[in-house]
Amino acid sequence: MKSKLTASFIETYRALDPEIRSRARRAYQEWHANEKARRFKVVGENVSVRIDRNYRALGYIENDTVY
Repeated sequence: MKSKLTASFIETYRALDPEIRSRARRAYQEWHANEKARRFKVVGENVSVRIDRNYRALGYIENDTVY
């Protein structure tokens, strides 16, 4: 599976606390290295993935790409 950033994701990501950005980056690297390391949860028409106990990243899947 591939991933692409949207402008709204970048804007929201930049507004996060540096520690949360670091956790999000690590979560993405884990997923990128091993797609089974992080599970997507379906939330309506979107998917979410856990960053830590308090934060999740939301996106959507189109074909084989997560946005």
